[in-house]
Amino acid sequence: MKTLILDGSLSSDAMGGRVVSHLQNNLAARGWSSETVTLREKKIGNCAGDFFCWVRSPGVCNVDDDNRDIAEKIIASDLVIYLGGISQHPSIDLPIPTAEASGRAARDLGHIWSFNP
Repeated sequence: MKTLILDGSLSSDAMGGRVVSHLQNNLAARGWSSETVTLREKKIGNCAGDFFCWVRSPGVCNVDDDNRDIAEKIIASDLVIYLGGISQHPSIDLPIPTAEASGRAARDLGHIWSFNP
């Protein structure tokens, strides 16, 4: 099984690094592979709220930044762990392009994330 850890902790947050390490070790002990994306090192713009990712280019965010690569990693993962204070970070919008406007998971992308408006 494949896990994606989205690390939204601040660079000054020593606990964040320890939590990521603990998660990686526990996942590995259970036979899961894991990849960590440190969000503070990525260029992630704010969601424009234009729904281009649903209407004009389904599954692809209109903002050309690291969000596109991260969205692909989300889709390819069996488990996604959001770590840190992401409620104030643009990364909270990362999964939006991966869902259909109807609220069902995008069947052609082969994942199970769903959006419940």
